[in-house]
Amino acid sequence: MTIYNFIEQNIKYIVLSINFEHKKYGNDIKLNTNLDSKSGFSCCWNIGKDRVIQKVIIYLKHNKEIYIADFIRKEQQNNGRYKIYFENTKLIGLTTLNWKDFVNNGVGLRTSRRYIEFKK
Repeated sequence: MTIYNFIEQNIKYIVLSINFEHKKYGNDIKLNTNLDSKSGFSCCWNIGKDRVIQKVIIYLKHNKEIYIADFIRKEQQNNGRYKIYFENTKLIGLTTLNWKDFVNNGVGLRTSRRYIEFKK
């Protein structure tokens, strides 16, 4: 399954690849990520300050679980990156695909986030 199995038309998504098992930053990523259904968050993302986001999709790299959540707000951190807050987080499925195939049909992707809006 790719990202297009999970998104709706005319909704602005940010898709985040989160790697809890990252050799250097795994512990820091765990401390700065909460997938709680009521008040989740993820930090620290390099996103445009004027970027409009309506939904958040999270791809957990270590087990390829896919979550969806309602975007609440973004908060700029001291390093210029943003902490993203969301709610109503739900596990929506699993994929067998790696990150770049899941979001980009295998085309090279150099970041851990992607913006998607499916217009018809």
